Amino acid sequence: MERTVVVENVDYNIMTSNYSDFIIDLQSRLAEHPEQANFHGRPVLARQCHPKQPARWLYINLVGENNDRATLAVRDDNVYLIGFRNLNGKWFHLGFSLRSVPILPEPSTFLECDVTYRSLLGGNVKDVLVRVDVRKISVIHAVHRLSGYAQRRCGVDGATKRDLARLIVVICESARMAAHYNTVNDGWLIRNRQIRLDLWHVDYLWNWGLMSWVVQQQGGKMWPIRLINSGINSISEALAVLQLLLNTARRPLPDLPRASPPPPVLYLPRQAAPAVPCPPAPPLWLPSPSSYSISYGAAVIAVTCAVLSCVLRRRKDSCSIN
Repeated sequence: MERTVVVENVDYNIMTSNYSDFIIDLQSRLAEHPEQANFHGRPVLARQCHPKQPARWLYINLVGENNDRATLAVRDDNVYLIGFRNLNGKWFHLGFSLRSVPILPEPSTFLECDVTYRSLLGGNVKDVLVRVDVRKISVIHAVHRLSGYAQRRCGVDGATKRDLARLIVVICESARMAAHYNTVNDGWLIRNRQIRLDLWHVDYLWNWGLMSWVVQQQGGKMWPIRLINSGINSISEALAVLQLLLNTARRPLPDLPRASPPPPVLYLPRQAAPAVPCPPAPPLWLPSPSSYSISYGAAVIAVTCAVLSCVLRRRKDSCSIN
């Protein structure tokens, strides 16, 4: 039986409403589902249905300057942006027309790029992400672009892809993680300089699922090296970053989209003392071939002398007895 599509509308007027209130409201809505749970005070999202339709869609209706309006379609089980609607009511779907399956409730046009940051921003994705401006004025411009968006024959343009990445950071990542929310909120109204993520925050984007997993597993005896490399060495440090947890109840490790293929997940004993390398063994002295012959000759002479001495002593003793 086909599941009923549930859509919940969330309204945010960028010009008149408070950004902090909007994010808190969005987090509260995401935390409300039939199987509510939390770990250390962090709500767990609905059980993952990815790549199928989520149990609920959140339609985030953004209002910008003048009559600019755009709606973002966000999954409730992982807070992924899947598509957007322009001012004329036309939907655009992240994905590819020749290989993606449409899951938005309404008819849509594929953008010919997917939801990963690499697809949106290109090869040097981390270098680009730390240059993405997340101030209010930049978000207003992004809504203006989406509001009037029209699909070109070759697919979505680079400026629109950057604006989609900007909105993902400002809305989706900020709902998931405190580090990103604090950066955006603290610089929201600044006008004389850009506000950007730092490299640590960029690393967290690819480790949100893994941090969620270790918190729900209560850490265990092992700790992922990937988190150590991102400066997260304990559950308390993970909790300082997280606001919402990806539901990893059925997964040994989170299956998250990444900008590039992840390194193998290696583990070290958590909080174990670092291994101390053994000192190098002292070099063994090996005589040269010439010294072998000298030592061998000296040994033969010594043995011969000892034997002759013993023989002479016995003859002398024999003569004395006779």
